[in-house]
Amino acid sequence: MSESPSPSVFERSVFIAAPVERVFGFHLDPDNLRHLNPPGVRTLRLDVDRPVRPGSRVVVSLRLFGTLRQDWVVVIAEVAEDVRLVDVAEEGPFASWRHEHRMETVPGGTRLTDRIEFVAKGGPLWGPIGGLLWRPQLAFLFWWRHRVTRGLIEAASER
Repeated sequence: MSESPSPSVFERSVFIAAPVERVFGFHLDPDNLRHLNPPGVRTLRLDVDRPVRPGSRVVVSLRLFGTLRQDWVVVIAEVAEDVRLVDVAEEGPFASWRHEHRMETVPGGTRLTDRIEFVAKGGPLWGPIGGLLWRPQLAFLFWWRHRVTRGLIEAASER
């Protein structure tokens, strides 16, 4: 029996000048996913079991750079009010994917940390190599997402 590769871990944090309740609420609204795509990525489909709670399914289809289609089916594994939201992919471009959104109250606002544990598709030999190849893409994606998330939440806080 072959052993599954250990997951690669990617983690990035951002400070948001807004209360943790607002940051958490933003993450509970799946419609906000449409705003978080970087240039060249368009949401084709977004179906969500509402309200978002453990067991809710999120189905997303994306168009990458006008030609490639990427489909995801994600299940909400955990919701801890104002602290953590965890989603796990049932289907997608990875052999496994667990995404934890952690929120922590800090002076002046909230620290949002995204932690992703993932295994690239391709079996035990490809997994660690795929992890290295995916890391720069995840770095760009979450730099973009954090920038947009911070901007949207802070702008809403000013109203």
